[in-house]
Amino acid sequence: MGRAGISHALSVWFDTTLGEAVAFSNAPGQPELIYSQALFPLAEPVSLAPGDTVSVALEARLIGGDYAWRWNTRVLRHGEAGAANPDLEQSTDPAAALSGGAPRWDIGRAPALTETGEVDRLILTLMDDATPLGDIARQAQRRYPTRFSTWRDALTYVGEVSDQYSREPADRG
Repeated sequence: MGRAGISHALSVWFDTTLGEAVAFSNAPGQPELIYSQALFPLAEPVSLAPGDTVSVALEARLIGGDYAWRWNTRVLRHGEAGAANPDLEQSTDPAAALSGGAPRWDIGRAPALTETGEVDRLILTLMDDATPLGDIARQAQRRYPTRFSTWRDALTYVGEVSDQYSREPADRG
């Protein structure tokens, strides 16, 4: 660090040089591009002094069409024989942020289905190459009456799931 201060967040941007006259950046003060800068808050304010080194491991995972970010921050103090503050391990995953626990993709987590997941599982289980969509819709409405107030509502949803996951009759084998 060039001067003493207190950091509350990390500001991240992208710079690249592709060739002698080809470069672009979304750094502060540069024209706006497709991608914006990102601000990652720190779990607690960190005092920094000249010569301190801030090390960040940044990870992005595409989950369900959106990115979940994890960032681990370590501050190495200048002149203290490599002494470091405790690492700050953080995530944009709401479950981890609220509970202080592991992110949703943690391999030790045992997830439970949402109601939508339960409905989809019922529909997919009944899509057995023998049960008509109308019967599947009746069972879905019977099992989830607050979600499907009419058989037609259930049939519409069952049809959407079927469109997404069913094979054409000629493809069945």
